[in-house]
Amino acid sequence: MPVLLLSVNLLENKLFDTSRQRENYAQRLGGVPKIMLDSSTYSVLFLYCFFGAVVHSLCSHFFLSKSRTLRKKGKSGSTAQVLCELLGHHTFIFAIWLLPSLFWIGSSYGTDRVTEIFSSADLTEPFANFTYIFLALSKAVRRIFIELVNTLSKASGGSETSWWFHCLLSGGILAGMISEPAVMVLVCSALAHRYYAAKPSSFFCYSTLAITFFVIALGDLAIPFNITASLELSSNWGWDHWLIASSLGWRAALIALSILSIGAIVHHKELSKIKPQHDDAEDGVSFFAITGYLAAFIIAGAFHQISFLLVSIVALVCILERDIEGQSHTERLNLPLLIALFNYSMEVHAYLLSPWVMDLYNTQGANLEGLTIVFSALNEHLPGMPFISTFSMENTSVQGFELMMLVLGAGLTLFATSINVLATKILRSYFPHEGISGLRFLAYSLPIAVFAFLVLKLTYVLIP
Repeated sequence: MPVLLLSVNLLENKLFDTSRQRENYAQRLGGVPKIMLDSSTYSVLFLYCFFGAVVHSLCSHFFLSKSRTLRKKGKSGSTAQVLCELLGHHTFIFAIWLLPSLFWIGSSYGTDRVTEIFSSADLTEPFANFTYIFLALSKAVRRIFIELVNTLSKASGGSETSWWFHCLLSGGILAGMISEPAVMVLVCSALAHRYYAAKPSSFFCYSTLAITFFVIALGDLAIPFNITASLELSSNWGWDHWLIASSLGWRAALIALSILSIGAIVHHKELSKIKPQHDDAEDGVSFFAITGYLAAFIIAGAFHQISFLLVSIVALVCILERDIEGQSHTERLNLPLLIALFNYSMEVHAYLLSPWVMDLYNTQGANLEGLTIVFSALNEHLPGMPFISTFSMENTSVQGFELMMLVLGAGLTLFATSINVLATKILRSYFPHEGISGLRFLAYSLPIAVFAFLVLKLTYVLIP
């Protein structure tokens, strides 16, 4: 989150008071260990570790394929199979790539520095997503979402194309009001039960997943009022949400509707042939589990102690295991925990990289446009936010390399936190070869990203 805010902050000069934002950001970096700022070695190490995690994440499908091969050979539970499964699990990848950086810090500056990093990381977003994901997995919330989509679909003809369109459209709208990862859980769960279970084509699987990501990400930009954004942007930064929505939100909404419309036309023929599998939401998480985890979130948020949070989580898992046991998809008990782990790992990565980006900006200024866009894209889940930082400036454009890096990174966080983690539990078995390739997902996302980029640029040309 800090790197995203930094990129928007540094490059913005129309909508916000840039000098005030820089001052606020500098204050937020007050907890960064000063001794680390004097070293150039650590910044290079952190950078390579982060990009190593990016490449690893995109290639994780190969480890999962190897794990499946070992299981089929009767070697399930072997060291090699467990290691491949671990290396292919997106929630652990960024945590694994933190280890070299933390080891170097510990050996160079002592373990106190490592402790300081973990104690200074902002846990607000991991806590929030942890709770929202479980709420999205509840029977009541899933039923409400499905009924909403059914109602909208029937009002516009009741075809499968209409249901597909309104499912993704509802996800985009809700993302701006609730939480992107939680809405991704809702949408992917609905798509998995209704369409993916029918074993559609690989093209439908990957393109629908890519469209889902972009619509939800752009929906969050079009309606920037979800709880996490309100806490971060309004409380800490004083940004005017209505100003964002009125000046940039309609552009994001236009792009999302355009992508959805084209997707509906492209998939109409296949959707008309699919026999939908109806989801009655019987495998959701119980109300007791939701209440327990919500209590853990409130308690941990009040104490701001990660040790207390971990103790609360362990205790609640032990208590709730009996309640969850016996239901289908029992592994969903671990889903919010895994997403919280990923978000926390990303916060630590951002914490380690942010002082270096800030220092480079102070020395090179606006020449770092491409760099800040790349970092914001790699570290956050809103492709629209780097667009804001680019097009809100006069005489500014993104060159080919920066665009490619933006496309590479823009979906990484949401892809890993929601699509990949959720896909491991819900969608993965429905894909060809029982796995989702990060590289193939990127290939399907590329033309959508280029289209979104061109439409956004056109809106700024026609209506500055």
